[in-house]
Amino acid sequence: MAQRNVSVEIPIGSPDDMETLTDAVLLRHTDLGAGSPLTGEVDMVLLASRHNTTVTKRAESNTMQGTSEAEMLEANTAMGTAPGQNMDTAGTVYHLTGLVRDRLLFVHDGSEEELEKYGFNVVIGNVLEPRWMGRGLNLSPLVVFLSLVTAITLLSTGNADLLAFSWEAIIVLLASLTTPAIGVMKACVWPASKL
Repeated sequence: MAQRNVSVEIPIGSPDDMETLTDAVLLRHTDLGAGSPLTGEVDMVLLASRHNTTVTKRAESNTMQGTSEAEMLEANTAMGTAPGQNMDTAGTVYHLTGLVRDRLLFVHDGSEEELEKYGFNVVIGNVLEPRWMGRGLNLSPLVVFLSLVTAITLLSTGNADLLAFSWEAIIVLLASLTTPAIGVMKACVWPASKL
């Protein structure tokens, strides 16, 4: 005779299934009365009490969860972050805060750091435009443009020797045309044998 492997699962991962199982156990115990094999072995009064607490509290929790979700939707709608809303949704915190930000940017034009006093996170960066870079290095826009075209052309050919020479040539050209700082770059990058 073959040996049987028996496994009886308790569905602890599913509260609904646990409630159903406990209901069935309590019903069967009650139906069997004094003849139940659980009588005197398991505290069935405590099980019934704890089960009632579970059912009641879970029902209350589900009701509160529904209320809570409705209240959260109401809060998100007022904030302007509910589905379908954006900064243009009038009367929302998001919309009104955008108006505050825009007004303060107008009032504090040139001193945007002042918005930090209102709690805004202000990020100020410096962006160098190629035109300003050319002026700062005393280069004409034509020289900058031709240098970029040459570099792109050489990069696209894939000739490593030509590419290395062209970068050296560009550095020397820039060094001869511009500020002493580029001259320092020339001394650092250009091989000493070629100086």
